[in-house]
Amino acid sequence: MQRGCNTQYPGYGLRAVVTDQHNAYSWRCTSPWGYSVGIDVNKECVTQYGAGASAGLTDPRNPYTWFCRR
Repeated sequence: MQRGCNTQYPGYGLRAVVTDQHNAYSWRCTSPWGYSVGIDVNKECVTQYGAGASAGLTDPRNPYTWFCRR
């Protein structure tokens, strides 16, 4: 997820954080001054693995179960 923050919002120094340990969709890119924006996981899979890649999720209640597939 950190790579998603770095590539989707370059130059801002945002940090990937989970805001709810029981919600896989709660990943956010945040700044020390309170700015917060979501991460497009599908977009990051395409960035890393090319056209046709997409995001998958094993458990929507576990934010650490995201993966990319082709």
